[in-house]
Amino acid sequence: MKIGILTFHCAHNYGAMLQAYALQTALANRGYDAEVVDFRLSKQYDYLEKFSLIGFYKHYRRKKQNPVISLLKVLKNYRKNQKKSIQWERFEFFLDRYIRKSSRIYEEYEILKSDYDVVICGSDQIWNPELTGGFCDVYFGKGFKTAVKRIAYAGSNGSDCFAESDWRIVKKLLQNFDFLSVREQGLCEFLKLNGVPNEVVLDPVFLLEKKDWESVCISSPFEDYVFTYSFWEPDYFFDVALSLSKKMKKKLVVFSYSKKDGLPKDVVQIIDGGPLELLGYIKNASFVVSNSFHGVALSIIMEKQFVCVPPQKHRERIDSIMSIAGITDFIVECSSDISSLNNINYEKVNQKVDCARKKSIEFIQKSLSNG
Repeated sequence: MKIGILTFHCAHNYGAMLQAYALQTALANRGYDAEVVDFRLSKQYDYLEKFSLIGFYKHYRRKKQNPVISLLKVLKNYRKNQKKSIQWERFEFFLDRYIRKSSRIYEEYEILKSDYDVVICGSDQIWNPELTGGFCDVYFGKGFKTAVKRIAYAGSNGSDCFAESDWRIVKKLLQNFDFLSVREQGLCEFLKLNGVPNEVVLDPVFLLEKKDWESVCISSPFEDYVFTYSFWEPDYFFDVALSLSKKMKKKLVVFSYSKKDGLPKDVVQIIDGGPLELLGYIKNASFVVSNSFHGVALSIIMEKQFVCVPPQKHRERIDSIMSIAGITDFIVECSSDISSLNNINYEKVNQKVDCARKKSIEFIQKSLSNG
């Protein structure tokens, strides 16, 4: 049985690459012949450029700025962009070294030539039209040979429902699947209310355990620190992180896609890390503050004391996993909430997560064995 995985695997996004690696590895660990279908939406990948002086000069010139101003901007941002270049290389290294892929597929019609017995669509927000430039039929299993079994694993649209204007299209597309599962509890309930049977499963990162992630991470150069990984931060996000680091008398390490303005000079900012580096920084952290779903997920898996400061939008998946783990008390809605924090009891959390992991694996095995 040959399995193809269709997901967001190539975007320079930590969660996207790690979840793709996790599903592929979890299947391989159970004896399945699985690979990621190397289909790359131009909206997600073609904009990525490795930093070069000439490339960024042309970038500024395209904005109709005069040659002297363009050159000055390139020189001003040279050091920062060098770090972005290192980040680019680390993402590409992970994509090439850790994700087993098919030959490159450039157009949707080429998918018909593939020879898979089963296609698994998911995880990640493969059904979010904002990310795919409208609904992409490929991520609903269309385009493959008729005999191919189609499974949706932990599919998501980044919300707990579909807009009324989209639902007629989506409902028809979901009928392509022989087995359907989603990542968010709210989306599961929405689909059931609208006559679409489905199950809730965990994001693929949970299919691997703590020891699996620790075995591939690159250890951070620091020890005993408060760590943040975030984007779309609410105004009070870094107030919480700074308060906690001061209270604990620990260094604050900020891991992000680009430098954050307004932070004290003694805060360590990491903007050149790749997926393996992110894993290492979480592993070595004494405490984590995150508003990222995968930052929260990996903190749970690695049994870290942490708080979630929810993002400004698309928090449904975070609420869902915090509820599954039984730790909604560790969602910080305002900076004063940190005054009464207790430690997370991982004996109880692991029991809940292990139960959900078992159900998720059972869904995969049932889907692959039936029909």
